[in-house]
Amino acid sequence: MKSFKLNLTGEDAANIICDEHPDAVHIKRIDMGERSSVYQFETATAQYVAHFRPDSESIDKARQVYHKYGATLPIPVVHRTNVVNGIHYMFSERATGKPIVSYEKSTQGHILINLTLVYSKIANTKTNGKFGWIDPKGHAKLTSWPEVLESFFIEEADGFYGNWKTLFEDEILEREPFDQGFKKMMELASYAPKTSFLVHGDFHLGNMLSDGEKVTGIVDWEMAMQGDFMFDLAGLHFWSPEMNFPKMMKEIWKEQGIEIPHFKERLYANLLFKATDGLRFYAKQEHKEGYEYIKTKLYQLLNDV
Repeated sequence: MKSFKLNLTGEDAANIICDEHPDAVHIKRIDMGERSSVYQFETATAQYVAHFRPDSESIDKARQVYHKYGATLPIPVVHRTNVVNGIHYMFSERATGKPIVSYEKSTQGHILINLTLVYSKIANTKTNGKFGWIDPKGHAKLTSWPEVLESFFIEEADGFYGNWKTLFEDEILEREPFDQGFKKMMELASYAPKTSFLVHGDFHLGNMLSDGEKVTGIVDWEMAMQGDFMFDLAGLHFWSPEMNFPKMMKEIWKEQGIEIPHFKERLYANLLFKATDGLRFYAKQEHKEGYEYIKTKLYQLLNDV
């Protein structure tokens, strides 16, 4: 399997951390991101998380999201951003607890009751009306959710997915399942609302911290967008279907007298995005086992919708 992680040694990270915090102890790497290096550490007065990236874009974006929404959402405080020798980094407050995914299933189910409240706040956070990636200045530029989903698959020369369509030519990425998933995704995306909402973009149990009772932090906002809030609901359900989170939210909204138009169509549009993009991701990594798992999941979604 190919790896595209930032080339940063533990010694490099420790040196940067200790330059900022000479009293830092318990410096430990966290395997959270594929394209970033993340560490946690402590000082005499606080606990921190350090994110390291090869560029400033995602760090500037995370800082913008915190400053704009941190007062109402459980986003860890961003304390410091900087760059040293081409390595961009951000120090943020470490939320109490641990990732929800690390708890027993029974405890996860209990925590998810509280997560419904947190997710409701995110889903109710309206934006300036635009759709798409939130850029480092805090703005989005597109005009509809279908345009956003389609934009993910525009081939560019640079970046993680640079020249990704060569994966078809190399027969790593199969065109038939990809095209079927993409076509149905775009068809269902037409049901998305014309109003845009805050979207976390990488909403799974590994990016949610809890003390075992409540959600204490939603982390890793580097993929934050403006658009259909069902994208986050689909993201959590895609990776943790056994938790039945969409069903939980639908029942809560029904009790509150809130009708979510085209619930199934929007949920499946975004589930199909996860599956179709997942094919490309695992093909890019040449991760055959992951690729086959996602392909099976894609065909199940196409059969169920």
